Amino acid sequence: MGLPLNIAYSHIYSSYRNFVGPPHFKTICRLLGYQGIAVVMEELLKIVKSLLQGTILQYVKTLIEVMPKICRLPRHEYGSPGILEFFHHQLKDIIEYAELKTDVFQSLREVGNAILFCLLIEQALSQEEVCDLLHAAPFQNILPRVYIKEGERLEVRMKRLEAKYAPLHLVPLIERLGTPQQIAIAREGDLLTKERLCCGLSMFEVILTRIRSYLQDPIWRGPPPTNGVMHVDECVEFHRLWSAMQFVYCIPVGTNEFTAE
Repeated sequence: MGLPLNIAYSHIYSSYRNFVGPPHFKTICRLLGYQGIAVVMEELLKIVKSLLQGTILQYVKTLIEVMPKICRLPRHEYGSPGILEFFHHQLKDIIEYAELKTDVFQSLREVGNAILFCLLIEQALSQEEVCDLLHAAPFQNILPRVYIKEGERLEVRMKRLEAKYAPLHLVPLIERLGTPQQIAIAREGDLLTKERLCCGLSMFEVILTRIRSYLQDPIWRGPPPTNGVMHVDECVEFHRLWSAMQFVYCIPVGTNEFTAE
């Protein structure tokens, strides 16, 4: 009996192999709960802070120095091959930087994965909370929408519904029949069920705000523009370096080259 069951379960769970997605994050939310998720988020933020203010910051300071000081867009008459060669020449020092495709990209990947993890956890948690709220609605006097026939009054239907669901409304029932301890527990449970993140609070927004506070070094913003408005051709801001790194990332890996993967 064991072998057929093993084969059946292998087929069922094969769709969950070799990827991390919504099923895993929903399970994480159920397993950890609010307190566990808060601990995990705090530890992830410590790692992100260490990378952004340590390893990545030092690499950015080094790489911004080898960026071309001025990089104007080439004329379109050069065509795709000509423009590609132009940027190959302009970014020669960046492309040849030995640790770019290994340490730098890996550090950025870790930060990106941490941010994505927080986003996916919030999405999974919101779904769990909505499900909890729907299940708890009859016990909190949250009544479903009613269908009104032509000529029927809404007040009459609502009165009937309120009378129908009144025995399920838990807090007044406990307040009438329960002990002081049971009343306190019922009120706390009712409050904790209603006050959910999905009702208007954003955990991910707080995470992004915390991460933004780690980017205080002037290197992330660059010097003030000479024209008082914006840098046009100067490569002194991080987004220029980011574009250069994306260019390098898109270059196919050579036969004898190594990456973090």
